[in-house]
Amino acid sequence: MLNLKVVFVALSIWVAFTFVLGVAYGLAVPARIHMHAFLDQMLSGWLSGPVFLLGLGVSFAYGVHVRLPYVPIHNFLQQRWSA
Repeated sequence: MLNLKVVFVALSIWVAFTFVLGVAYGLAVPARIHMHAFLDQMLSGWLSGPVFLLGLGVSFAYGVHVRLPYVPIHNFLQQRWSA
């Protein structure tokens, strides 16, 4: 059985980590091979501190979005199929 809290923290840390990796990639790679124009359109000011922190917070919150349906479905199937 999966624990909601453990799955939430694990998923949230993973999604926040991938967000930071994506921003680091955007900063490290030459502009001709990444999506500065798209990021500027979707996240105006994506390199500013407040927008970065907002993106990090939203990424962390996606852990809630994923775990809410996943954990109960997994636990139901685990009980049903582990007979």
